[in-house]
Amino acid sequence: MTQKAEAWKEYTAGAYLEMLIQKLPLMAAQVAEPLSQANDITFVSTGGSDVGASRLTSEVVRVMGQVPPVVKSLTGIDIADTLQKLKVPTH
Repeated sequence: MTQKAEAWKEYTAGAYLEMLIQKLPLMAAQVAEPLSQANDITFVSTGGSDVGASRLTSEVVRVMGQVPPVVKSLTGIDIADTLQKLKVPTH
């Protein structure tokens, strides 16, 4: 256990970020998984541009967009800021 603690001390923000990025597909799958269990989905349009499958996709994307602020609040790591410091393109 001591060796593991020492190894964690050597990790940089980039290493933590890499671990997080590797988990993003799993996070997306877990966000979308309950939807795969639904037999029927009813969308009520409020006059916005998204309806049907497009709305479903946009909701999954919206939830995934909440991941960076949650990660920052839980870990203190700002994903966008860290990527910028590492000069990793975000677009």
